[in-house]
Amino acid sequence: MNLQFHTVAIAYAKGITSGQTLASLKVKQSCQRFLNDLINTTSRWFLVPELSNEVCRVAELMRHEKGKLQGERFRLEPWQVFILTNIFGMVDETGTRKYREAFILVPRGNGKSPLAAIIAIWMAFFDGEPGSEVYCGAGSEAQAYEVFRPAKAMLEQEPELLKRYGITVAAKSIYQTSTRSRFKPVIRNPKDGASVYCGILDEWHEALDAGQYDCFKTGASKRKNSLML
Repeated sequence: MNLQFHTVAIAYAKGITSGQTLASLKVKQSCQRFLNDLINTTSRWFLVPELSNEVCRVAELMRHEKGKLQGERFRLEPWQVFILTNIFGMVDETGTRKYREAFILVPRGNGKSPLAAIIAIWMAFFDGEPGSEVYCGAGSEAQAYEVFRPAKAMLEQEPELLKRYGITVAAKSIYQTSTRSRFKPVIRNPKDGASVYCGILDEWHEALDAGQYDCFKTGASKRKNSLML
């Protein structure tokens, strides 16, 4: 288990910007922004390795839901470490994260939904947010469960973790009574009054309009370190 995940993220970014690893323009720009923040002493943002390392450590405690790797623990790829390090590791002096919104494009079959499920689990139960509300949304029930189902399967395979943190896994929700935190799938829009800590929009290219995004975004504005994914 690599406890220095931030070094993996840095090496990945350097490999991309140097041309050692082929990548698109957007990926190159993302990596360059990350490296610029590391060396710019006047930047508001800086990397706190412990923050990103802990998220990645918890991610690698999770197990695959299906396929030939079913039951085996996750081993994060460098690009996944880079994403998690950017989202959770870059903060300012007040602890406010640089990125409140992350738009991730991943080709089919490369673990997009499991990665989103890991982020959902972290944001709901391990980020220290009391009464965290995490929603994975889509236009249909089947699509809404594409992130919820692997998250549910991951936690069901870790009974000791559930017991230790008081997390209950139900058919249509995962919740933690002690903090009143929850994670659930949502079809179309959450109810009025939702204080979204993490809103996950899966397969966003299939959305008919921006209604669900707008609803999540409005709810997320109430939280300091909320995330739109």
